[in-house]
Amino acid sequence: MGNKKKMVAVLALIPLFLMVAGGLAVSHWDDEVQVTGSVALGTFNIQMSLEDYWDNEYYLDVGQVQASLVDMDDGDDTDGGVNDALSIQVSNVYPGYEICVEFNVDNVGSIPANLSNLFSTNFVTSFDWDTYKQYFQFNITYMTDDGDVLIMHLDEDGNLIMDYDFETDPLGLTTLDAGESEYFILCFGLEAEPVNAPEDLMGQTLSIELVMEWIQAVP
Repeated sequence: MGNKKKMVAVLALIPLFLMVAGGLAVSHWDDEVQVTGSVALGTFNIQMSLEDYWDNEYYLDVGQVQASLVDMDDGDDTDGGVNDALSIQVSNVYPGYEICVEFNVDNVGSIPANLSNLFSTNFVTSFDWDTYKQYFQFNITYMTDDGDVLIMHLDEDGNLIMDYDFETDPLGLTTLDAGESEYFILCFGLEAEPVNAPEDLMGQTLSIELVMEWIQAVP
């Protein structure tokens, strides 16, 4: 009878031992460390700004020129869809007429940019350009406080000449830092001397497309 009581007492203690053992398994000290932070992405955004435009008629009002900033509609929405193209519309041009447009190329983003497409220029005409190109004037000049630097022009034979050496890039035009602007003037005209442009050009049309392609400069 005494052994049975001892056995009952031992069996009664088994759940207590299991509870204590279980408590020892889950009751322990712990600590942790973590890394927190935030990442702010930069913006890559090259835009244009229009400074001024004029022609050489002075008091006359025969030729007409309009210039405005538009969306290039290239599917790139990083610029908010504005001011990434300069549209110049010229009408009623005659021999001796010339127009000039002043504009800026602005890096309004936070990422520096490199010029990857060096002023690719295309002339689309309703006439044979190679036959009549010598009658046109076209040039782009970079404007600085220290003087003006010719970027490109049509020579007397109508060939497009790249005057600025983009390989050595003495003025650093191929890099546009964040917040930086570059100031240009574009001029276009129809020759009056030594001979007037031929009558075959009357009523014809000419479109000029100038593209400056920029890519991020880093890494």
